[in-house]
Amino acid sequence: MNHVNAFFSVAAVIYGGLCLAMAYLASQLGGVLEAALSILGLVGGPLLGLFTLGFMFPFVNSWVSGTKSF
Repeated sequence: MNHVNAFFSVAAVIYGGLCLAMAYLASQLGGVLEAALSILGLVGGPLLGLFTLGFMFPFVNSWVSGTKSF
């Protein structure tokens, strides 16, 4: 086994262990995780709507979309 294969094998084991540790921590922080996902849903939904509006209708400007800044 050459040095590059050994390096990537060790890196894969470390990355797998890190993923398992993060999954364990996420299971312990259930309330915080649910709150973060709720906030992401509140922000991500309208943002996806504006992106889709601009993508499907390129003639829409900031006045029509309601995002005009003052």
